[in-house]
Amino acid sequence: MRVLLLGNSNDSGEWFEGGKKRHEIVQDRLSEIYDEDVEVIARSIWPRADLADTVDGWIARYDPDVIYLTMLAYWFQYRSVPLRAKRLFGRFGEGAGNAGFRIAESPKWAYNPVFRTARSGLQATIGGDPHFTTGQVVERLSEVIRRAARHEGVVLAIQGADGRTAYSRSKRGRRKDEERRLEVQRAMRDFCAAQHIWYENSETPAWATDPELARNRVGDGLHANARWHAHSAELIVGTIRNALEDAGHAEGRGGDAVADPVR
Repeated sequence: MRVLLLGNSNDSGEWFEGGKKRHEIVQDRLSEIYDEDVEVIARSIWPRADLADTVDGWIARYDPDVIYLTMLAYWFQYRSVPLRAKRLFGRFGEGAGNAGFRIAESPKWAYNPVFRTARSGLQATIGGDPHFTTGQVVERLSEVIRRAARHEGVVLAIQGADGRTAYSRSKRGRRKDEERRLEVQRAMRDFCAAQHIWYENSETPAWATDPELARNRVGDGLHANARWHAHSAELIVGTIRNALEDAGHAEGRGGDAVADPVR
């Protein structure tokens, strides 16, 4: 079985040392459950306008049996100060914004508590802009799923944006973030139901209901540590199992001994 896991920078980056990444754990667990060799290929996605073309290329290249796609609330909830600077100051803010992105992506600064405090202060004062609108996320992810579903025999397992991080410190900000998340959640739920595609998500944000996902970050406060990867892997395994069962794919003897993860 070959699984194409469409994830994020936690899957592709080097943010922690010691322990397996979640896609490696998923590979081992699915092999155990289905009594067959499993290969999990992880790719990080970003909902740019050309994402559907990119995923089409990966499908043609890897010829997966299963496509697991996880959506992020980060795409439309996280407020980027560099993006706000570029929008407010036009070409004069271009240089400062690009420099801000480089600093934020550098482990030297991302793990620095002084930098993180300064970033939070700027977000609270001048604010920040999300990377994408909710409409862009729904439109582009729907197109990815629609085109992936055209590939005969491929099982799709979709995890909606479950809100694993509370990006806002205020109640008002969190309420607005949750309104955005639910807008995306309900649109994607209805779309997948109409396409007869397996979709899972929660009506409540994971940061409020699942402490293992809400915590367990490395020094930058955003990316995950080994414990988060282990917990997230079990959730991914559960979603893939449900999608395969819905498609009529039987488990091996190892599946009987594996409990379903609690969401």
